[in-house]
Amino acid sequence: ATAEIKAVIELPEYEEVELQKVYFEEPVKASCRECRSYESKSEELEAWREEGLIRLETEEHITGRYNDITQILHHVILTEVGADYLIREEGDTYFMRSHSLAFEEVTGIITNHEEKSAKVDFTISSRDATPFASSDSRVPVEMKAYFTNYDDGWRLDKQKTYLLNLTAFD
Repeated sequence: ATAEIKAVIELPEYEEVELQKVYFEEPVKASCRECRSYESKSEELEAWREEGLIRLETEEHITGRYNDITQILHHVILTEVGADYLIREEGDTYFMRSHSLAFEEVTGIITNHEEKSAKVDFTISSRDATPFASSDSRVPVEMKAYFTNYDDGWRLDKQKTYLLNLTAFD
């Protein structure tokens, strides 16, 4: 059963992580949804800077109705080493390769003969973690897949399986 399940479950080639090109120190405008707080990301940014993956350039920006607010902006620039992990850029965001996914094992199969369906429990794990991978991404994840038995064989219920596993990597 494992070979059949591996064949129909389409794992992405790799997972990606978003890295903003600009982070703001407080105060951040409450209305600014696109703004990213430097404080919430500073440890990761500093670690990546120390590893030579990024450079940080700091800028003071005067803003406010009366030019009375000084905002500190931290611009993220990828180094040659960091650019090796770049998948794509969109607007103010870098999309960095985090890790690849590998099918580990089937941990359970429950069949419902009346409904001609089966639920398959399995685990996937990360491989080839990059420096941009979080420590959470290195832990195997339990997932489920749903199959329906048709005249020509078992088929993956992609919508049900996809919706069920949406939160597996959040």
